[in-house]
Amino acid sequence: MNSVKDILKETGCEIIWNHSNAKGLYIKELNCIYLSLDYDELETKSFLYHECGHLLSEDTKTHLKSVELKQERKANDFMIGACIDEVAPDYEDCPYLLTAYEIITRFNLPEALFDDISIAIKKYLVRHNWGV
Repeated sequence: MNSVKDILKETGCEIIWNHSNAKGLYIKELNCIYLSLDYDELETKSFLYHECGHLLSEDTKTHLKSVELKQERKANDFMIGACIDEVAPDYEDCPYLLTAYEIITRFNLPEALFDDISIAIKKYLVRHNWGV
């Protein structure tokens, strides 16, 4: 196990000392750990170790990233669906021309969404019995 000093040095995390009721607090966005000056040395060490656990916890980072990605995914899915709903009636007579490229071009969407749009179009066509 790396020492706390090594962990702080490797991560570039700084300790900020203050007088507060909060024993310790890791703030990811600032890459710092706030520690209170109002506790004895051993208590303060335990708070520091705890906050370093947050700093190093891949589970916490993965969970937060997962939540963020799910929110982005939901927003993108809604956007894609709304774009398809808006454009699809123009292709009712020739649904095979409704493509991800058409949606990307018309709405100036990132090409990285190509696969998601393609899947959404297929689902739309099936749901509306527009079999291609």
